[in-house]
Amino acid sequence: MSLTPESTPDFDTCDMAASTALAISPFTELSSLIPQNHHYSFQTKVKLTNLVERVLKQCQTSGTGCYILISGISGDLLDGIDTAFARRGIRAKTRFTFEPALHCLIIKLTIGVPHEVACESFMEAITDRIKLLPGHTWKMYKLVGSATYYSPSTNSRAKEADKALKPRTRGPNGFPSLVIEVGYSESLAELRCDASWWLIGSGGATLMVIIIEISRTPLSLKVECWTMTANPNARTRRSPLEVPNRNQYFEIDARGDVTGDPELESQDLVIPYIYIFDEIHNNMAPIVLLESELSELALSIFEECT
Repeated sequence: MSLTPESTPDFDTCDMAASTALAISPFTELSSLIPQNHHYSFQTKVKLTNLVERVLKQCQTSGTGCYILISGISGDLLDGIDTAFARRGIRAKTRFTFEPALHCLIIKLTIGVPHEVACESFMEAITDRIKLLPGHTWKMYKLVGSATYYSPSTNSRAKEADKALKPRTRGPNGFPSLVIEVGYSESLAELRCDASWWLIGSGGATLMVIIIEISRTPLSLKVECWTMTANPNARTRRSPLEVPNRNQYFEIDARGDVTGDPELESQDLVIPYIYIFDEIHNNMAPIVLLESELSELALSIFEECT
């Protein structure tokens, strides 16, 4: 069976297995959002590498990123796929989300300067604010980029972020406390699934996920902050006490005008101190990106969207 969309009529078995193995999870929800023409069955590492390279070129031509879903993947193949992608020079443009129970891999393709500018500029703005707090330096946190993290519930379920940060108090395998995920037009639903994976799959270690959707037509930026909140539908003992929820949102147009929750007096992005650091500090304070800064960040990204 080759790596072509036409050769995967039975791929829905992955979703069928999800209904019994995982119920509704961020992974199965994300897989359901990926178009059928981006569903593929794994055959060899070389063919998968060729496929991803081809789809990356298509994304670069269209100026958008995308997700592809690969079935028939076992955990022992990931290192080899990683090496094959690195040798071809495409590893830095991909992000893996692996679900061992389903033998499925979702590959997020990240292309273009706008994506990189969004990741870097938002994280830099956050770390600049941290360093403005008295007694805080870069030594108190680590930027962990797109490192691979394994869910503590299985130790084989894996995911990579676009950008991430963790306090230095966490060990070498500690999950990031703050994650940034970036996508292009019409990817907001997929980014929300990414946010849910981090909040649930980390076992509570990731406390906030900022998702950013870049739209070229019309030129705009959507920013959402996701955290775990009390489950309003928790009616049985099996119901989770907390669920992922959007608690801040902003939309910034081509002129840099910021709109968000009309019930709030200001449109500032606020990150509680304890969502970044595990220990209290005498000079602890929320990390705030002002409305004017969100506008400047968006305009900087828009400059790369021509």
